[in-house]
Amino acid sequence: MDQYYAEVYSEAMFADLNKTPGPTFQQGHVCIAGVPVAISYWPYRGQALLEGDIVLSSEEQMAAYNDYIAECATYGKQPDPDDKRTVHFKRPWPDKVVYYMFDSSITQDLKDGLVGAMTELTQLLGNAVTFKQRIMEDHFIIYELAEDGYSSSVGMIGGEQFVRFPADYEKGILFHEMLHAIGLTHDQTKPARATTITINDAAVIPGLVPLFDIVQDPEELAAPSYDPNSIMHCGPQAFGQNGARPLSRSTRPCCRQASGKHRRRAISPRCRSCMQPREQKKMASRKQEVIFIVRAPRTAAPNCAQACLKFVCRPNRSRVQPAPRNRSRATTRTSGYRALPHTAGISAW
Repeated sequence: MDQYYAEVYSEAMFADLNKTPGPTFQQGHVCIAGVPVAISYWPYRGQALLEGDIVLSSEEQMAAYNDYIAECATYGKQPDPDDKRTVHFKRPWPDKVVYYMFDSSITQDLKDGLVGAMTELTQLLGNAVTFKQRIMEDHFIIYELAEDGYSSSVGMIGGEQFVRFPADYEKGILFHEMLHAIGLTHDQTKPARATTITINDAAVIPGLVPLFDIVQDPEELAAPSYDPNSIMHCGPQAFGQNGARPLSRSTRPCCRQASGKHRRRAISPRCRSCMQPREQKKMASRKQEVIFIVRAPRTAAPNCAQACLKFVCRPNRSRVQPAPRNRSRATTRTSGYRALPHTAGISAW
């Protein structure tokens, strides 16, 4: 999905972002896999926001958790993840079932659309996670209409939590927020992004540089899963001022020939991480043959970090075609969305 995060928020929210001085970020903590991790959050209308659209908790709970972390440091004890003041982040849902309910503001047409979106997303994830309507469960999400854009928490935070969206929502952005609710984070703030993406601080809206701070996630440090083509990755103009591009791909010497011109790297039919054969599909056209490397092999190692969807384009020699004039480089596109993260175990929609 070629979607910039600047399009996720409403004009009212960006009016707050562009105020002089800009938003004031504060230092806080979240609990990831039982470990307190330092983050920079933005207090916004009583909530602690991370990276723009992630709701961590209320400001009061964030302050209480920070005080608890400081108290533990003073007395030399380990913070208890089960303490009621803990701000959970990326906590998995029990049995991989996400329970949901609708706010009273949701019309029947919106309910039908949301149910269809959850069904489609479940299929795209290979039934790895399922959605069920809440009956009496203690932990659940509430779909609610919002006037200030899209937002969601990441993983199960405990009790009720919200997935907020406008009435004229876009499916791709709604999927993005649903994947947050399941437990997926932004790729551009993962530790492994440093080898692929460069952030130009001067191109960022003044005061918003902390939105790109890397989160020292212990799970990502142990098993990186960075994917620059994920729907969970922001676009190059995200939070840029005057049309600037804060994000750019880092130059990789192995991708350049002696002439200095960038070339497409060949994709091996075997996974470079675990050397197992990949699943492939071919689609021939008049001018080219496209080999879809559909996904990492079924027998891949658990920590295999290969992306799901790759393309290899080459001339189609099955028939002879006259060379067209002013021939341009052939391109192959999927639908309008970016590929889902490879950790989801699917290729693309």
